[in-house]
Amino acid sequence: MIEWGNQVRRLPDLFSPSWWKRALRYRHLTGYLVRNPDLFRVALTHKSYLENTSEFASSSYERLEFLGDAILDLVVAETLFHEFPDRNEGFLSKKRDQIVNGRLLSRIGEELGLFNYISATRGLKRGVVYENQKMLADTLEALIGAIYIDHSYTMARRFVQRVIISRIDFSHLSTHDDNFKSRLLERVQSCGYGDLRYLCIREDGPPHRREYTMQVRIGEKLFGSGQGRNKKEAEQLAALETLKMMDSASESSD
Repeated sequence: MIEWGNQVRRLPDLFSPSWWKRALRYRHLTGYLVRNPDLFRVALTHKSYLENTSEFASSSYERLEFLGDAILDLVVAETLFHEFPDRNEGFLSKKRDQIVNGRLLSRIGEELGLFNYISATRGLKRGVVYENQKMLADTLEALIGAIYIDHSYTMARRFVQRVIISRIDFSHLSTHDDNFKSRLLERVQSCGYGDLRYLCIREDGPPHRREYTMQVRIGEKLFGSGQGRNKKEAEQLAALETLKMMDSASESSD
């Protein structure tokens, strides 16, 4: 028997054709033959889907996302600790935020083909880009949590290293400056554009995983916006978008 939430389910018959079919379906994602396919079905179920079905009525990926988020942070922190033995905690924290961000996770989720596995309303899957990106990032973290529950921390760590850590160029990461807010401030001040402010125009997500949307305001004009897991990350992305807008405007005027 296996307990999940308030429900108790019988462990699957390992010789059942239906069990093998479901287990093999997730092997491409996880890299191993999963023990409990139902757990991965939960990890890949968005809460919007539950409104139209009685199946797994109290189970969406949010709890597993919470767990996977913590595991991802730990694996990335451990990796950075060993990659940069002479750097202080401020540097390590900043680099962790560069790696664990919604843009990267959603891109990896897209490359893994998570949309082919996620159960969600058709309207959400056809929704705005931001909502789709958030769903992909959240689902990837839920998948990490499911691997931990289904197998072990070692297997979850191996998954993170294979699909996320392996994509990181640490030599570039150590020297790359992505302080877009500082760049934007220097540009605004040098050109005399006016006061630079960041406005929080949206907050959503569960308490353990808030998502913020910040927008740049220069003088009385609104510019780029960005979404992030905290206001600082969202401000950096909003600053980057604004810099791109300014560069594009400069090229058009030449």
